[in-house]
Amino acid sequence: MSFQNNQELIRSVEEIPDAIRQLVNGVAQDNLNRKPSDQGWSLLEHICHLRDIEQEGYTARIEKIINQDHPFLSDLDGDKLAAERDYNHQPFDEALESFIAARESNVRKLRDLSDEQMARSAMFENVGVVTLAQLIRMMGEHDRDHLQQLRELCDQLLAEP
Repeated sequence: MSFQNNQELIRSVEEIPDAIRQLVNGVAQDNLNRKPSDQGWSLLEHICHLRDIEQEGYTARIEKIINQDHPFLSDLDGDKLAAERDYNHQPFDEALESFIAARESNVRKLRDLSDEQMARSAMFENVGVVTLAQLIRMMGEHDRDHLQQLRELCDQLLAEP
């Protein structure tokens, strides 16, 4: 990939926190931990998940790829973390701000990397060999999936009496 393509990838993950903040801005406090009818996650659980995956998943993975030769990257079980950490009873604003801060820190690290660094690879559990650029693409796909789920949940909450 070229430097320009890598920068576009980085911008795509940089923009997600603002999109999430705009989406959840104004949602009533008592709706933040309300689960949808299909037993999916609440808004709060999604945000806590994004925070923990950013901090414990992506941050650690980025550091390993940059600093180690072909490291092993552990997968994280989001449902297990949600249950163990009781996401639905955590402070929403703190979770959102922690996610945003971790993403901003990751974006700062990624912005200065060369094409060679972006091409460094790792063995990602349950995925296989990935480059740092591919990991960033996966981050974006993961973000967009959660953003879509958040949109649907917000729509559902607005439609309910």
